[in-house]
Amino acid sequence: MKVRAWLHLHTVCSGDADLTLDALLAAAKAAGVGALFLTEHREALSDDGIRESVRRCREHSDADLVLVPGLEISSDERYHILGFGLVAAVSKGPAAAMAGRMREAGAFPALAHPSRYPPGWEDTAGSIGAVEVWNRHYDGRLAPPAAIVAACRKTGGRSLFGLDAHGAEALSGALPEMILDVDALEEPALLEALRDGRAESAVDGKPFDAFAGGGLRALAGSGYRGLRRLARRVAYALPFKDETRKRIGRRW
Repeated sequence: MKVRAWLHLHTVCSGDADLTLDALLAAAKAAGVGALFLTEHREALSDDGIRESVRRCREHSDADLVLVPGLEISSDERYHILGFGLVAAVSKGPAAAMAGRMREAGAFPALAHPSRYPPGWEDTAGSIGAVEVWNRHYDGRLAPPAAIVAACRKTGGRSLFGLDAHGAEALSGALPEMILDVDALEEPALLEALRDGRAESAVDGKPFDAFAGGGLRALAGSGYRGLRRLARRVAYALPFKDETRKRIGRRW
């Protein structure tokens, strides 16, 4: 079965977010999303706070919507590592070592928002295994940065779309997500789909290649001309007014 999933979500537990769990649940159910991957800031939580966050995820999961607990932790290099399914903190250290400890704990690690880092993050990304190539909070609403997509491909890592949502306003408009191919709507199956690569990048339930007319391939391999085509296609895929679409078409 195919399950729509929102990745990289913060609630008030993260300290810098005002998104309540109730508001997140309501938005997900209204959108038809079946899985939520929470990644609360480890620095804002005590060990008891982490256990409480995990308990709340399990308590609010049901047959139609599963909440997967997780943490976001800073490495020695100041990279932010997302631990999807991480239910207890791992010790801080080099990013590659932290990712290894997350995997040993049964979690799926990913490098968050690489567009925020100076050049060189690519050398570490390969050992982490997955990269959040589109972080809607930092990268905007239209498409993942072309340079990030291309760099991720060179590392051999998996590309993920994430929201990095901190407030209810981050859950409006066209939202990047992942479509997971699972045998059952359960936490272990959702994590297994990420690990096995049975995950497709999408926007509002539409595979990104269909949404943007060649999407990641255009971004990674077609240079400026491909980016022009992508901009036009995105303009017509999003709910813009006709005049806005015409302006984007003329600009690109």
